[in-house]
Amino acid sequence: MKDFLKMLGLVAVFSLVRAAIGLHNYEIGIDDTNIYFVYVRNLHEGHGFVYYPGGPHVEGFTSFLWTLFLTLVYSIRFLPFETTVLVSCLLITASIVYLYFRFVKARFGEIYGWFIALFLVLTPGFIDWNVFSLMDLPLWILSVSWALLLLIDGGRKKLFTVIVVLLPFIRPEGLLLSGALVVLRMFREYAAGLTLRRAILSNLVALLAVVTAIVIFTLFRIAYFGYPFPNTFYAKVSVSLGSNIKNGVFYFYDTVRHTSLVPAVLLAISLVTIIRRRYWNQWRAHAGIIVLVLVAGFFLVYPFLTGGDHFRYSRFFQPLFPLTALLAMLLFQPWLAANKTRRTLVLPLLLVWLNLNSTDITSFRESFATAAGAYFSRLGPDLVRQSQLQSEFDIAVYGRSAARHMNEVLSACDSLPSYGVVAAGGTAYMYKGEIVDVMGLNNPEMAHADRIKAHGVKNHGSFNKQVFYRQAPDLFLSYPDPLTSELVQTDANAMAFLTKLRDPAYFINRVCQDIFNDPDFKGRYRYSRISNGAKHFYGFVRTRHFETHCPGLTVTALD
Repeated sequence: MKDFLKMLGLVAVFSLVRAAIGLHNYEIGIDDTNIYFVYVRNLHEGHGFVYYPGGPHVEGFTSFLWTLFLTLVYSIRFLPFETTVLVSCLLITASIVYLYFRFVKARFGEIYGWFIALFLVLTPGFIDWNVFSLMDLPLWILSVSWALLLLIDGGRKKLFTVIVVLLPFIRPEGLLLSGALVVLRMFREYAAGLTLRRAILSNLVALLAVVTAIVIFTLFRIAYFGYPFPNTFYAKVSVSLGSNIKNGVFYFYDTVRHTSLVPAVLLAISLVTIIRRRYWNQWRAHAGIIVLVLVAGFFLVYPFLTGGDHFRYSRFFQPLFPLTALLAMLLFQPWLAANKTRRTLVLPLLLVWLNLNSTDITSFRESFATAAGAYFSRLGPDLVRQSQLQSEFDIAVYGRSAARHMNEVLSACDSLPSYGVVAAGGTAYMYKGEIVDVMGLNNPEMAHADRIKAHGVKNHGSFNKQVFYRQAPDLFLSYPDPLTSELVQTDANAMAFLTKLRDPAYFINRVCQDIFNDPDFKGRYRYSRISNGAKHFYGFVRTRHFETHCPGLTVTALD
């Protein structure tokens, strides 16, 4: 307990520093977290797993178990809901750090335990993602790390079984990893001296439990949602393998530039060392290292198969980073311990280097000289700079603010217009009417319209014009919009926003397949000011709903 309190204090201190220097608007998490909150509220109110009351069943969230946990928190909270989730994330993150601290301390001593604890909290994005985003990532890292460390230790089989059975419910990649971890435990026990038959039989219950859980969960998904995988898979990941690998290369490039170079360097040096020393020739003695390398390999390869995502700080690589530090520790601790001066120099310098990254915006296609110059010109310590995730927090806050303002303007309507959005979290949580997610994450028809997403921006390629016209939201986008954060509501600013939307290079227009320049769209929607006399906002409207249900509003076409 004493060590856990130390790690809790460490995480709390770094979180306070991050909140004071690097973050603002973090109280409600990022916009994707607010999508979770939408489902949590609807589930708590008895509507089921739906994006809006009366809507289709849809699994527009990534972690089923995190959704259930948040629903429990929502039901029994003793603090404001988001605050309770923040405290929960802080405790889970401290548990991650404690697991690694305890594991390394037991083998190499307390100084090395503190090194790996500091390695975690100084990794750019670790605090931002695990404590402040309020997403499922800390639960995922905790579960995977716990299962792996138990596997290397070789003890507490019942606890190991419970964790691997839960992995498919925490993240979709758990469907692959859970069974693989059981097989690796068979290998670990075989390497420790059991016969192959005994090693298999010893873990047969765990393997059957994993298979049973996956089958039941998949059958439930098909029966309830109509599909075997989350809707997020069909909306984001279902592009060609070639495109995913290409995006994965960009994702890795972004990681070493904008998150940290150190994990990649540690992993490369570790793999070269393993190959040069031919660890596989003495695989029984090095079974723990082999297991660690294979699991690290899974987290290294997975983003190349799925294409990664658009978020900063390498969310998909975050579980890999502590594994690279642990692997290096297992391989090189004797070398460090042999010379006190070496240890005193190497460990602090490594931690300083770990926290350095660049905020440049050069692309993978730039020349080496241009990319290198930009990288070093913007290189600095991440801990004392604004978080690269800040825009994701802002979108959630601005989305709630914009939707709250719209509710006030539309309060005279006897039926609120259906509202088509691109940013589908904070807006949907606050808007009182039906929300149409045109990016498809929470819209099964949109997500399944094109099996291969051969267009659009990474993770935003599901928009389909035919589906959009068929669903025909009464109101599409709004100004102010959560992606623009503009709060000055004048006709001139609104028209400037319209000009942006019609620019083929503008993000919203790109993900919406240039619909704002589509003659069909211009014939069906008018860019208008919607006013109740005291307040107003702007958006694309289909006038029929407003004429029928909102007689007290003035809708003035601006284009």
